[in-house]
Amino acid sequence: MAGKDKRYQTLDEDDDTEAETSLRTVGTASDAGPTPRKVLKTDTEKDQLVTSRTHPNPSYTEPKISGKGWGRVYKFFSGIREYPKAIPFIIGNEFCERFTYYGMRAVLGLFLKDFIGYTENSSTALYHAFIMLCYASPLIGAMIADGYIGKYRTILYLSVVYAIGNISLAGTSVRLGNETASKVLPLIGLLLIAFGTGGIKPCVAAFGGDQFRDDQAHLLPKYFSMFYFAINAGSLASTLLTPELRSIRCFDAPCFLLAFGLPAGLMVVAIIIFVAGNKLYYKREPQGNVIAQTARAIVLAIRRACANRKSLEKKDHWIYWADNVYERAFLDDVRSALRVFLLLLPVPIFWTLFDQTGSRWTFQAKRMDGKLGAITIKPDQMQVLNSALILIFIPLFETVIYPALRFCRLPMRPLQRMSMGMIFAGLSFVAAALVQIRLESVTDAYPANNIARFQVVNTMPVKMDVLVTRPIFGDTIFNQTVPYDGTTGLGDFEHGPYDIRVSAVLAGQPLTAAGTFNMTGRSVDSLVVAYNTTHIHIFKLNHDVAKLGGEEFAISFVNCNPQQMYSSGVYVQMSHIDRTGVEIELQRYNFNYDNYTRGIGLFEQSIREVINPPARDWSVEVLNFDTNASLHNSSMVFENGAQYTLYLLPPPENSTAGSGAPSAQLNVHPANLHVLWQAPQYAILTAGEIMFSITGLEFAYSQAPKSMKSVMQAVWLLTVAIGNLFVIIIAESKLFASRVSEFFFFAGLTIGVTFIFVILSLRYTYVDEQVDEGGSTRVERYTLLEEDKAQSSS
Repeated sequence: MAGKDKRYQTLDEDDDTEAETSLRTVGTASDAGPTPRKVLKTDTEKDQLVTSRTHPNPSYTEPKISGKGWGRVYKFFSGIREYPKAIPFIIGNEFCERFTYYGMRAVLGLFLKDFIGYTENSSTALYHAFIMLCYASPLIGAMIADGYIGKYRTILYLSVVYAIGNISLAGTSVRLGNETASKVLPLIGLLLIAFGTGGIKPCVAAFGGDQFRDDQAHLLPKYFSMFYFAINAGSLASTLLTPELRSIRCFDAPCFLLAFGLPAGLMVVAIIIFVAGNKLYYKREPQGNVIAQTARAIVLAIRRACANRKSLEKKDHWIYWADNVYERAFLDDVRSALRVFLLLLPVPIFWTLFDQTGSRWTFQAKRMDGKLGAITIKPDQMQVLNSALILIFIPLFETVIYPALRFCRLPMRPLQRMSMGMIFAGLSFVAAALVQIRLESVTDAYPANNIARFQVVNTMPVKMDVLVTRPIFGDTIFNQTVPYDGTTGLGDFEHGPYDIRVSAVLAGQPLTAAGTFNMTGRSVDSLVVAYNTTHIHIFKLNHDVAKLGGEEFAISFVNCNPQQMYSSGVYVQMSHIDRTGVEIELQRYNFNYDNYTRGIGLFEQSIREVINPPARDWSVEVLNFDTNASLHNSSMVFENGAQYTLYLLPPPENSTAGSGAPSAQLNVHPANLHVLWQAPQYAILTAGEIMFSITGLEFAYSQAPKSMKSVMQAVWLLTVAIGNLFVIIIAESKLFASRVSEFFFFAGLTIGVTFIFVILSLRYTYVDEQVDEGGSTRVERYTLLEEDKAQSSS
């Protein structure tokens, strides 16, 4: 297309640039902000405007820097000295507050599930209930700030509530000894956090915008860029750090005290920074509660419309039934806002999917392998991909993808971008479902219903010959020599009876033993061959191999040492080396069947323990139960996601050792699906966020009348709350037996809702409010279809 159609000459040439949108309508920081000015169509005009307001010589031109990108960097930093002195305090406060929020939120899902003990569905519901409150409470914060005490005091008072909530949550993240208190008290802290962070959310950015004079309005785009950078920097840093703090052990548990304590400390710092700038702030007086006024007008109009439904009097729109109380101009603005409200009805589905990165996707990552060379990626650290990709994708979309689409004459108006963003969100859940299919195939430790998985384990002090056959068919399953501390290895066979015959030579005496064992389907078993001072003993162990997460392993202990020193039983003490170099005792294992009054007796198996520490290397010590005398100490490696049986062996024949080394045999192999398989779904979702969230917020704000800006921001945040409410309903209703079905459901639902959104947007008329040379305001409207026709006819 040679040039833009004359109908669009009042728009910026690059109408996709957020900064230029802010130049066009500089009142983004506040409803009562600076008056909109003439639209600047070219970069030259904008440079002249900036120069005339920042340099005493109107003919001064900034030095040319080679390279368009470096020129923009120079312009950015050269303008910082002109900022209001209060801005660094607001930016610093925002960084600390966002660090607090995202750091706490990153580990919240695992805290609810693994530490407090809620089920996965209940943890998901509570996590999204918290987010829902965080995005519903901005309505309250906006009404308090606009109608009563102003932005400064609203931010200050609710920040204190916010900090108290964080301190309360950190204080309840240690074992309280009372199950009810452990489950209820953290929820009180979360409630205070939700009210605090949500209450200040609509105030901080706008309060920063209030600090700019009319002659500094050209700096607003840079301010909002810095503000957005502070948000992402705080999110990126905390999402990386708090999972690491959680993985440290304190008070014999994952250290959520540190993981929540650091964000709580940063919130206190945020308050100190904010208060430190008190004398520099311009504090605008409350301008009236527009949100409440709008709500009252809508309610009044509905009531009067219903009461006059049989009346002959007609109105251009039902909202005008409130004209007996409210001015026509205000009702015109409400009517315009309602057009946008209607279009936002399908929007919550995007947030339904997006916010599951901290719940369902984190629980999925927990069952995957996070080892990457010398480091281990924590499941809750995968969320950092979103923040990192945002910083990469924003310039990529603005400088490459959107210009390429315009070059190809593919219309990408805001509503079209939002539609594509919703589709991408649905596709990300298709990717998540495919990962889940693969994950369940590699972590389902149980064989099929008609398959028995078993092995033969040698715990005698000498090698043995073993023969295993199926008596019905005469098939030979195992016929091999198994060394001391050896096994035939696990194999999958048809369920049914199996004969086993074992022979060995011990102290020069030949010994034999035989037996028949019924191996059932969908089970994992070991046929353990042991020596009982005079004869060979064969017994069957059934292994509980229920699924584990990627950050834990399971282990049980079997005593196969017949020596007299073990007659009172043994216990096993495991410990690992903390990162500080201090050996931390994890737990003593002296489990049996009579309330722990004795150790593990001969040929007895302890209960299965699931352990979720941040370590692979362990010290395993065997001790006499009566005397606490150490019998053996070994260094062993246990992989996350694996399941083991630890056999306490007698010493090998002719050995002078008092006891044999503990021997770990695998029942289930470690998780072998790497957590980075989640990267594609995060990349797809983040691309969707760029097209949907950033575009949608700008669209909702720019399309609302000036008097409705705060109302529209509140409604936009409310869509996030509604989206999370839908997750709560699905999680608590337990509609889906498998996570795969649930992921595909969300993907399909999103595609269907996107279709509805496209239908609503087809006839939407865009509104562009401009100020002409004479200073009078004019409103230009054009539809999506009109622009498409103009582009196609060029």
